[in-house]
Amino acid sequence: IKEMIAADLEEAHKDQHLHSGGFQTNSENGN
Repeated sequence: IKEMIAADLEEAHKDQHLHSGGFQTNSENGN
């Protein structure tokens, strides 16, 4: 179970990165 939580945290971290950086860039590009 601990491994699953760690994986979820890692994915959440990636999602935050995408939303804060890449997601905005995609919006500006109209993607």
